[in-house]
Amino acid sequence: MRKICVYTCITGEYDKLNEIKKPEKGVDYVCFTNNVKLKSKTWKVIQIHELELSNRLLARKIKILGHPTINKKYEVFVWTDADVIWERAFEDFVEFLGEKDFAVFMHHSRIQIYEEAVACLENRKDTIQNIQKVLKFYKKIGYPDNNGLFESTVFVRKNTAEVLKMLKEWYKIVAQYTERDQLSLPYAIWKTGLEISPIKLNVWDNDWFKTVRHTIKSSASDCHIYYGNRREEDFNFEHYHVKQYARPECYEIEDIIPITTKRIEINPTNLAGTLVTKINIAPKPNKIESYGAIAYKDKLAFCSSCNVIVLNGKFQQGDKLSIKLSMRPMAGEDVVEFSENAWLQNAKLINENFILKEQKKTLETTLQEIYQSKSWKLIRKIRELLLN
Repeated sequence: MRKICVYTCITGEYDKLNEIKKPEKGVDYVCFTNNVKLKSKTWKVIQIHELELSNRLLARKIKILGHPTINKKYEVFVWTDADVIWERAFEDFVEFLGEKDFAVFMHHSRIQIYEEAVACLENRKDTIQNIQKVLKFYKKIGYPDNNGLFESTVFVRKNTAEVLKMLKEWYKIVAQYTERDQLSLPYAIWKTGLEISPIKLNVWDNDWFKTVRHTIKSSASDCHIYYGNRREEDFNFEHYHVKQYARPECYEIEDIIPITTKRIEINPTNLAGTLVTKINIAPKPNKIESYGAIAYKDKLAFCSSCNVIVLNGKFQQGDKLSIKLSMRPMAGEDVVEFSENAWLQNAKLINENFILKEQKKTLETTLQEIYQSKSWKLIRKIRELLLN
């Protein structure tokens, strides 16, 4: 039996460690963390502290390079994000390797790095400067378009020199350019020529595991509310310290409206990965808009950590503002449903755009025929005579 190490990493208080339902013989479970309070019954918890690295970069380093305490002890490694709950045996899952040394999920909705870069910018996962820098690097060295895209939530790797070479190249890009590791894995595989085994299942919808939302503690100062149009300085009134309550099933915001206005913009935090099923707002607005979220079937899916809710209506100075969002963590089937809906909306827009282009061509052809007609030429001559 192969010696298998399943490992994960939690830095800060970003995730809750999910216990292994059915520990397997011949499989060790190791969690690296800098959270001294973290305990587990089924995972071996190892403390790590590299103060020169941010929590996110430290987690990426462990994910990609592993750790000296495990790197030479095992034949096969399975990385799993901490928010994954496993339903089936790891001993069976590693069979996805086949004859290769590295196995990873194909991306469920995108096919290339450049699409992922756009998604990162849209969801504010990294700065435009970092994204531009890494894309310019890829262009400079001749990295090809349409070279595939992977989801690094879970992957399997053998302990070989070829894999280690690829992992070092992967982490080099993460450390030097952008911490969004899915933007650099395809490059590292291409750069080193490593042959891999692509897992052609949906990482969000399969019978091997399910995911739960990341856990982030909220504080009252996290929520910003803008009264009026914050793009016009004269009408800007911003509150930073707002009463905010976050529970697993409800998110509440309360404030006293400081000025009479027709527009209120709320930037709630820590809603990434949640599905809002009901919204109660007082005073009742005439219209609600949202950014950083996807609306579908009277529900609102917050897919990023940067979200905006805009209320349009009549709001009087001194009135109490109360917002209550009934919500639950997004499950794998929610992600699939909203992704399919977004795809359908995009397909509809593409079709409408095609129709408009065809109509434009028809109109241009018709106008050209009119301009070349004898009637139009006669009208132009009469017009010239009248003007003269």
